[in-house]
Amino acid sequence: MSFWSGGLDPAGPFFNFLEPHLSYHDARFVDIIHTDYAYYGIAVSTGTVDFFPNGGHRIQPGCPEKIKVFSAADFCSHHRSWEFYAESVTNESSFLGVHCSSWPDFLSGNCNNNTPIFMGYRASRAPNIMEGNVYLKTAAQSPFGLEKKGAQGTVM
Repeated sequence: MSFWSGGLDPAGPFFNFLEPHLSYHDARFVDIIHTDYAYYGIAVSTGTVDFFPNGGHRIQPGCPEKIKVFSAADFCSHHRSWEFYAESVTNESSFLGVHCSSWPDFLSGNCNNNTPIFMGYRASRAPNIMEGNVYLKTAAQSPFGLEKKGAQGTVM
């Protein structure tokens, strides 16, 4: 079994709830970045840690709201996952989030464990990874990472 595997908004259409799919069983550590949850991205948490920037749903900040199906703009939120990951390679501390039970709880500051966790390249290198869902905020354009401010639910 490999140490690490990652998913960048794994495909949802025609794959939701089907086996096999990327899961926490595939490696010792599996991190998933959800940016178009339940639309072009899979509608379930399947990793050791599942990251939900901006709640993981479309429309991601900076993506157009009025779009034509299957246009480049339609994939903007889905593509944010790899854009965030790519930025995390060159700026390892740019994406910080916290474990929380839901996006509304994150926004309200009602998270039990506020210990920040890095999303992206640095995620698998953290010494004490807790399993579960992690939420954070990003900017609307590059550089997307908000560093510590991204882990605070009340930041706009």
